[in-house]
Parts: sequence; C-alpha cells; structure tokens
Amino acid sequence: MTVNELIRDAAMLYVAWLPKTKRTYLTEEDGALCAVIFPEQADLDRYAIRKKEEGLRIDAKESPKEDRYLLLTDFWRCGITKVRIEGSAPVTVPLSDLFSPPDYSQVPLEKRPIPDPALTGAVYRLLQHTACGTADAAMLTETLTKIRGANLFGPVIDHEDGSMGLPVIRQEGKRLSLLFTDTREFGLAFEGEDITTKRFEFSDILWLLQHNSDAVALNIGSGMPLLLDMALLKAAGFAG
Repeated sequence: MTVNELIRDAAMLYVAWLPKTKRTYLTEEDGALCAVIFPEQADLDRYAIRKKEEGLRIDAKESPKEDRYLLLTDFWRCGITKVRIEGSAPVTVPLSDLFSPPDYSQVPLEKRPIPDPALTGAVYRLLQHTACGTADAAMLTETLTKIRGANLFGPVIDHEDGSMGLPVIRQEGKRLSLLFTDTREFGLAFEGEDITTKRFEFSDILWLLQHNSDAVALNIGSGMPLLLDMALLKAAGFAG
C-alpha cells in the first residue's frame, strides 16, 4: 500500500497528540513542521513509551476515514508541511503530496479565513516548546515578528446604540482579551454564538494591553493559548 493509499483508505489512523498543549504533537524535519501519524494503535503506543523515557507524554488522537480530509486541512492550517508515517517502514512525505489545500490566492488578504498558516505554525511551535521547557529568546522573537506583521481575528460585541465593545474574560485574576490567527480558531472559541468578527493589527494589541486587558490570549479556543502581556513584549523589544 502506498502512502497516499494509506492516508486515503485506512479506516483509522492515529495522530501523535500532546496533552500539554491539547494539540497535534509537532516534530521538525529540515526546518519544516511535521505531524506524526501511525497506522496502528500499537505503533503509537511504542512511540509513546520512547517519548515517556524522554520525559514527554504523548497520547493518540483517532482519525477515522470519513474525517481524513478535515485532518489534513487542519494540518495545513496549523503550518504543518510534512507528515511522518511511523510503523514497520517509517517515511516522511510533504503534506502537499497527500491533498490539495484550499486556494485563497484570489481572495484579498484581509478577507481570507486562513490568512497565514505559517503564523499559526510559529505560534504552536512556540507553545509546544514553552510547555516542554525548551523555548528560547530567538523562538519568541521569530514568533512575535510574525504576529507584528499579521492581521488577527477578534470578537466585538454590538450594542443596541450601534456602538461596539471588546469582550474580556477573567482567568486566574487576569483580564484577557481574545485574538485568533484564523476563523477556525475563532469558531472553536465561540461555537454556536453569534459574535461579530473584527480584524486586529499589532498596534491594536498594544492598545488592548494599555487600555483594556492585562494580557492578550492568542488562540484560546483549540488548546493552550499564547499569552502576550506588556512585560513580555517590552522584554522582547516589541513595545516601548
């Protein structure tokens, strides 16, 4: 069975999942983010034992055949560009060999539901290294540089008088504003709710931290969020 046939036809596949971030476990090959897939649960179990010996807990996320395209689309959305198929004959393939991602090239950047998968990938890479205690200053700078040039999604509340408000949640005594790298992340946080979306730039993050919130939580809907506060931005040289 070829890799494409395995991905297309297997009744069930198993994806390496990181409980610390509640997201797909990321590896890196030649500078590219890579997801790890297993044809059998037993293959993943052996992999998890090896990772446990390294001090890392890996779980299995099931991927039934009928949801396979959604899985690959989510890989693409998260900046994953390679897939490692583990088992008796491990192989790594480009994600683009397995499916054709959505084409938003004709859609203006400010209207794309997924503007920049590489941005989401950088955020998730930083979060994984932060959760595992291996993040460094260069990684933070790289991610903040991408965020500084990004258009993010955020919720606004429409008031009866026609004005708009910015919702804030409280978590561990802190006021958090919520921003998201794409509409999928936004939808996971506000599933079933009628919430207006507004686009936010980096200057808006600085305004929120000065006037509205103690921190900005980026991509809180799908798992562990990236928390940005003024102290972090100043220490990294991204705020005066």
